[in-house]
Amino acid sequence: MSRLPGRLCLTSAADGVLEAMAQVLVRIHQFAPGQDRPREYQSWAAPGKRVVPPWAQRRQLWNQAFALLEQPAPAYAGTFLHRDFHLGNLLWSRERISGVVDWVETSWGPAELDVAHAATYLSMLHGVEAAARFTYAYRRRADGRHDEDEFRYWNVMDIVGYLPDPAKVVQPWRDSGLDVGDDLARRRLEQRLARVLRTHGRPDWIPLGADPPHRRSLPLGRAVNRRSWSVRQDFDVPVGGVQADPLPVPDQPGRVLHPDEGGQAVLAGDDRPVGHEAAHLGHQSLDRDEQG
Repeated sequence: MSRLPGRLCLTSAADGVLEAMAQVLVRIHQFAPGQDRPREYQSWAAPGKRVVPPWAQRRQLWNQAFALLEQPAPAYAGTFLHRDFHLGNLLWSRERISGVVDWVETSWGPAELDVAHAATYLSMLHGVEAAARFTYAYRRRADGRHDEDEFRYWNVMDIVGYLPDPAKVVQPWRDSGLDVGDDLARRRLEQRLARVLRTHGRPDWIPLGADPPHRRSLPLGRAVNRRSWSVRQDFDVPVGGVQADPLPVPDQPGRVLHPDEGGQAVLAGDDRPVGHEAAHLGHQSLDRDEQG
């Protein structure tokens, strides 16, 4: 087991944080595992979860979501997925991302599923606009293809995966004295679903005041060299006060290799939990969808 420098930084959804996250995720999706391709992705929205929760304020939205998931999954180009990519699995050091942890769900599937998972998590932490800004930042750096039906399907799959209650995710945060209530998480999850299912007007993933990205490829540096098992070049897009450092990359599902030493990454000098159990979370003020 190895250690990576850094701590969790979940208190902000500033542009620099979201831009750095997007850069990292693009780099992960560029990884070519060759013959070591991981398993196919698994849906976390099993039919048994497709029940309108008792806390729902807009029951028809959930029924619409369940109906969508009854349809065949869209065709996709397979991509290397982290599969549990979100703020709780990123380490930061000196305002840079120093590592990505928790690779146990590594799989092969649609890139949009990783983007959706990070966006859903962001929406519950910081509101639906933060989720849209992250998705926009990712798409500006990805291949430029924006199929709204695909976007909708994979995002709905991820949102439904949090049923029957997102309280299971936020409970550890409240246990540490943070003001993240069950009702707030539920309301934000439902708001996210409403935005994703919207079929007219501005697409959900384009933030207010932003223009659609150009439909052209915007690659970040070189693709990962499979033989080196590491990413040593810096990202070539500035993100203001937050930068993305060279990252460890997985050598097989459930493991990660650091450029200097191998093994599963853990928090350096910090014994607090990561992922959905990370309780040391700050909370921003309500966004415009929650005011009034």
